[in-house]
Amino acid sequence: MTKGKKKKFNTNRSRSADQDVSEKSTLVRQKWLCLGFLLLINLIAYSNSFITEWHFDDLSNILNNRDVHLRNLSWNSLRSAGTTKIAGTRPIAYLTFAVNYYFSGSDVVPYHIVNFTIHWVNACLVWLLVFILGKRWRPEIAGSFHC
Repeated sequence: MTKGKKKKFNTNRSRSADQDVSEKSTLVRQKWLCLGFLLLINLIAYSNSFITEWHFDDLSNILNNRDVHLRNLSWNSLRSAGTTKIAGTRPIAYLTFAVNYYFSGSDVVPYHIVNFTIHWVNACLVWLLVFILGKRWRPEIAGSFHC
C-alpha cells in the first residue's frame, strides 16, 4: 500500500448482508407472530372447554372403558388401549386417553389440555402446509405474505 492511500471496503456488500440478516429476523418474527396468533385463536375457541365436566361420549370412551384405565405403561396395556373399539377404531385417540388416565386419572382438565395442544399443533401444521404449498404454486403471493 502506498503512503496516503487507504484501502476502501465495499460498503454495498456489508449493507446487503445487514439487509439479509434484518429480513431474516423480520421473517422469523412474523412466523412467531403467526404461531402466536394461531395459539390465541385456539385459546379463544377452546376457552370454555377447560371448565367443563365429562359429557356425551366421554363416559363410554374414557370413564367406563377399562381398556384405557392403565396401571402401567407396558406394551400390552398400550396395545389393549389402542385396539379398543368402543366407538370404532380410533387408536391414537384411545392411546391419548390411556396415557392421560395413567397420569391424571379421571381429572378432566388434563384431557382438555392435551386436546387443546393436539388441535393447536394441527393448526400449526396446516398453516405450515398452506405456506409451503403457496410458496411452491403461487410464489408471488407467498412472497408478499411472509407469515
